[in-house]
Amino acid sequence: MISIRKAVTEDIDNIIEFLSDMGFNHKNIYTNKDYFVYYDNDVLLGCGMAFSEAEYCIIDNIIVNEIYRRNKIGTAIAKTVMNYYELKGAKIALCCLPCDNFCRSLRFNIASWNDIPLLIRNMLDKDTKKIYTVSLEGYFKDCC
Repeated sequence: MISIRKAVTEDIDNIIEFLSDMGFNHKNIYTNKDYFVYYDNDVLLGCGMAFSEAEYCIIDNIIVNEIYRRNKIGTAIAKTVMNYYELKGAKIALCCLPCDNFCRSLRFNIASWNDIPLLIRNMLDKDTKKIYTVSLEGYFKDCC
């Protein structure tokens, strides 16, 4: 059975093991971000990291086990993140992932750094090359 959701305390050990296997070191794992998980039959196949500030939802990272990539797992995680934060009042989603085709498949467009409020820019990784943005207003309107 597939489960895609915001992580809970019971997921911590699985997330740490999963991200460590994907090459993350511990300082990149222990952050003040929300984690989102994708399980298939109790096996963690993907994980997303995000946070919000003001009316912005920032998708910081989405990692999918290499064996299971190209199966829409990353898309499911990204949409779960955006839906979660939209329900909490976010109006705009930002994505800092380096995967142009993935971001565009989710209807994100490349944003100018100058269009991003300084408060948000200061929260982003300084090595971020591109930032993508999409309005959450009406994003899920026709999905169900």
